Amino acid sequence: MLALRGGIRAGWPLSKMAPTKFPLPANFFRCPMLTPAEKAEYLHTASENAIDLVAHCIMDATGPLQWTLESASTDINIYTSNDPTLPSHVLCYAGVVEVKASVDEVAALFQTHTTDLYKEFRRRFASDLLDGHNLYTLARPTETHPLKAVNIKWTVNEMPGGGLLSNRDWCFLEFDQNGRRGWVRAVYSTELRCCPDLQASLGVVRGTFFRSGHVFVESDRPGYLRGTLLFQANMNGGFQKGLIPSWVVKAGVRRRIRGISDIHTFLRESRLSQGPLIGAWDFVDKATRQRCYLCSKKFGPLLRKAWCRKCGEVVCHSCSSKWTLSMSDTPVRACSACALGLVAPHTFAMDAVKSAPAAMVPPHLLRRDGSTDKPLRQTIGDPTDPHMPRGVPSTHSQPTYRQPLVSRIEFYDIGSQHKRANNRKKQQLLQSVGFEEGALYSTQGPIVLEDARFHERDHTARDDFWNS
Repeated sequence: MLALRGGIRAGWPLSKMAPTKFPLPANFFRCPMLTPAEKAEYLHTASENAIDLVAHCIMDATGPLQWTLESASTDINIYTSNDPTLPSHVLCYAGVVEVKASVDEVAALFQTHTTDLYKEFRRRFASDLLDGHNLYTLARPTETHPLKAVNIKWTVNEMPGGGLLSNRDWCFLEFDQNGRRGWVRAVYSTELRCCPDLQASLGVVRGTFFRSGHVFVESDRPGYLRGTLLFQANMNGGFQKGLIPSWVVKAGVRRRIRGISDIHTFLRESRLSQGPLIGAWDFVDKATRQRCYLCSKKFGPLLRKAWCRKCGEVVCHSCSSKWTLSMSDTPVRACSACALGLVAPHTFAMDAVKSAPAAMVPPHLLRRDGSTDKPLRQTIGDPTDPHMPRGVPSTHSQPTYRQPLVSRIEFYDIGSQHKRANNRKKQQLLQSVGFEEGALYSTQGPIVLEDARFHERDHTARDDFWNS
């Protein structure tokens, strides 16, 4: 642990207020400015901590720890280990998941540099967090490094047991960094004279993070990330003295570890929050849909119709769910295809329907394979993914983690007498959504647009943290 040096007067660390409940006032901690040397030392330590965390998240024999699989499920694998370099009572757990997402998508879920982002992080990953204060900001996100941040923070967590156990507080150095192959959030305890032990004043026991945090790296499966949540901490207090049964605290730690499996839900919420919801005037008329747009099951008394608020299509309740989105105070229903970002933004689909004659647009505008006799559930590849709803594949180039694909949008002629007029409208329609005129070419049957951008993956140059 890194201790802060400097001459801080005895009256400085805390204000005179001693509240009995959380959250604390914003001015509770009074932290003096760091010297350039102290700041440089913290930044160096933060970088070393991140490298150390990545190494200890290696689960196979090449890593520094021997991990034992405690439980396995389709969502998460939980491991335990004993670190010979630490006291025997230090808990060491890790949870491993695989998610279909980009590095930027995952990292965005953990951002806390604004109040709104902090509230979202707390809702997603730290529901037991009672309070938190940012004591020092050592590095802020920039345009060139939007996901890099270094902070010293204080938090307090509610312990399980309904008040039988004292809550734990933590003072730690937090480091976020992304590279070409992954992203890491390293959390290591540190000591500050402006943030002393608060057991006497607030009744909380100071815990210690030896090494904890999240590591996401590219998986062997294309388009997937392998995420590891490592928790290596000393709960101190009665647990260290043997006064608290170990199973009580371990149950709480396992619950926290299992929480990382909810990242699948949070990623879908984040994708659905991109862009506005459509209005009721853009909904597809329910009377025109006798079957679910995704699974093609026939609607009836036991299979009710519902609108997707992102694409406006009519789907069944099995192919849609209600999601908590940032732009809405109430849960919003969206189809499973939109939740995975597998369909184009609603503006493209709705504008295409409005701009072209009704008979010219096929029922399944967003279907890549061009067929109209198959349910959309049959057009998905990778049926082994337990988190992949059986929806319609994407027709747009975001997010960039997709495999190389060819985007095909088909427009069918409705008669030779309208052929010339239809072709002109097709050109105008395609240009209105951003496609170049030269990308359109004639084929026998439907007119097919191919977008060559889908043959490339995003290789934006970044500092390669993982190879440094």
